[in-house]
Amino acid sequence: GGNTEVLIKAALEPFVKEGHTIHEFFLSKKKVAPCTACDACAEDGICVIEDDMQEILERYNKCDAMIVGSPVYSRNISAQLLAVFNRFHCIAHKKSSRNNVLYAGAIAVGGSPNAPGITLSLIYNFLLSRGACCVPAVVNGVTAVARERGVVSDQPKSLGEAKILGENILKVLKKTKNTA
Repeated sequence: GGNTEVLIKAALEPFVKEGHTIHEFFLSKKKVAPCTACDACAEDGICVIEDDMQEILERYNKCDAMIVGSPVYSRNISAQLLAVFNRFHCIAHKKSSRNNVLYAGAIAVGGSPNAPGITLSLIYNFLLSRGACCVPAVVNGVTAVARERGVVSDQPKSLGEAKILGENILKVLKKTKNTA
């Protein structure tokens, strides 16, 4: 019921409507420890920390599309999302096991008008560093200003932009699947 969740669900509507398999990860319900920079993963690309990150990496390697959303705290991504981004360090040591292009988009919800844009940039920087093809919504990603839980549900413009993000990702995905 949080604002980021509401927008992600709106972005996923086109995928749900067409019957795509969706895996949602709410990091508030996952246990992902921060990277310790031990570099044990340098040998085989496998992180030695045992937590929910293995599941996230497994799904990441198999998915065609991904939407990353974050609430904005102090003009930044959440600590949980930062831990996930940093833990992707383990796959930097080995050849990607992805066999397809990843199409991705970003959503950020903050309490002041300027904060979400910075967070979108951080998410897109991560996605681009992983080789993802970032797909825009109306302009870039989706941003919203919301201070109280769930109030973004009363923002038709933000909900519409989230849905457009999902539609755009789905269009690009379909187009590339048909030409491959």
